[in-house]
Amino acid sequence: ELDPDPTTLEYYERTGRVSAADVEMTRTLAAWADGTEAIPEVLVERGRLLRVDADTNATQAERDEAASAIDALGASPVGDKLAIRLADIADGTEDLDSLKDKEFGWAAASTFWGYRDLGIETLADDQFDMGTALGLPKSMHLVFAIAPFAIGAGYLSGRAGLMVTAGGVLAYLVLNPALHAMGFLPSTVSAEQVATSWGRGNIGKPLGIGLLCGGALMGVVVTLPMIKAALSSLIAAAGSGRSSDELGMKTLTVATAGAFVLLFVTSYFSEGEASNRVCPVTNATLVAVGTPEPHDLPTADFGGYSIQFEHEAALATWDGWDDDQRLERLRAINSAPGLLASLPTPLRAFLIAVVGSVWIWFAGIVIAQCTGMTDWSPISGIALLTVVLVLMLAGVGAVIPAVLVGATLCCAITMSADMMADLRTGYIVGSIPKRQQIVELLTTWIGPVVCMLTVLLIAQATTENSGRPMGEGTDIPAAQAVALHSIITGVQGGDLPYVLYGLGG
Repeated sequence: ELDPDPTTLEYYERTGRVSAADVEMTRTLAAWADGTEAIPEVLVERGRLLRVDADTNATQAERDEAASAIDALGASPVGDKLAIRLADIADGTEDLDSLKDKEFGWAAASTFWGYRDLGIETLADDQFDMGTALGLPKSMHLVFAIAPFAIGAGYLSGRAGLMVTAGGVLAYLVLNPALHAMGFLPSTVSAEQVATSWGRGNIGKPLGIGLLCGGALMGVVVTLPMIKAALSSLIAAAGSGRSSDELGMKTLTVATAGAFVLLFVTSYFSEGEASNRVCPVTNATLVAVGTPEPHDLPTADFGGYSIQFEHEAALATWDGWDDDQRLERLRAINSAPGLLASLPTPLRAFLIAVVGSVWIWFAGIVIAQCTGMTDWSPISGIALLTVVLVLMLAGVGAVIPAVLVGATLCCAITMSADMMADLRTGYIVGSIPKRQQIVELLTTWIGPVVCMLTVLLIAQATTENSGRPMGEGTDIPAAQAVALHSIITGVQGGDLPYVLYGLGG
């Protein structure tokens, strides 16, 4: 039952008015303010250093020294503003009650009455575990949730949306429990993990990505005659000189060529960076605080890539190894060359641009079909698969080119889905497709620019409040960024579920 006192912190937490992180921070701040716990000295020291670093009256040498000392302290469990306030309290310029501020994470809940205050379980809970109520095995996940957006999506997609339900039933009630029962999963994985996040991330998601790509590939094969007819129609319309409601083939060709050139230039200049961030000889991290910048370190070419070293002695040791030893060490530090490693850098960048362009075209068809049939677009899964593809071609150390191509694909296929919806709406209201397409091509750059600036602002604000830009332990979980990091780490470590990708396809 809910706490009968609607003013307690526990009540706010159970009714969803405040987050668990805010509740924990509030308890910590209350303990410091009441004097029941001492303020950690390391946080006070960090706050003092932050004050010096932000002081415009301090000399540059003093600010640099403070910045180095802050880096040496490592990650902080609290934000910069709170650390400075703790230093002010320790120095006697602020009182302890000033910690009870929403700015520092003190829980501030809305007092408006809501349906959760009824205390009725079926209404107050986000989820209802039907599997437990029916006595199903723990490895079977049958949970119903309140999700109005899914009702709306189902209404829009119609019968095609039943395929999503069928996939969920197959994954959670058939595949995951069967694999667990037959002993195909690691013994350390419990039935509860199979039924929830572990099963979704390690079984369902790889199979789903493979299923999407395999189904889309067959869709392209089946519709090749229609694609050929559409291209022939565009070419014929361009050659006839007659006006058309669509953009001509010449415009599309120029736009495609321009996009290809930009992709090639991006891949080429990204290849210039060293592919390793750990010295293959000493295992020293080469980008830690106080070490030289990467371009100041000794380097050597291997397999078409630039390899950097901690010092000249490490480079001399590297020169004494044979190619097999070098390759083994690069694999050990997650920097092994890719399938195109033996090619010159310009040719490698050209082939990556070609593969990227073809893949973007293919992914655009996938997203357009998904958007048209179900109003859902699996952009994140396709983007993650793109990163895997580029890492396999360019090498597991080529993280920057892989992420750049993945970002390019995200923008391209997102606009593909958006343009499909816009053209459909335009057809309904009687607009001219050519004008819609021109406006789309002239204004698509605005979205990515605004998004990146917004992400930078969010990262800056979160760093001030939580001590880190985003991720676990902050108000910005950044689930897709965490997934991208996991994919890159998986490719580098060689433990991606390629078999599941293949089975899904």
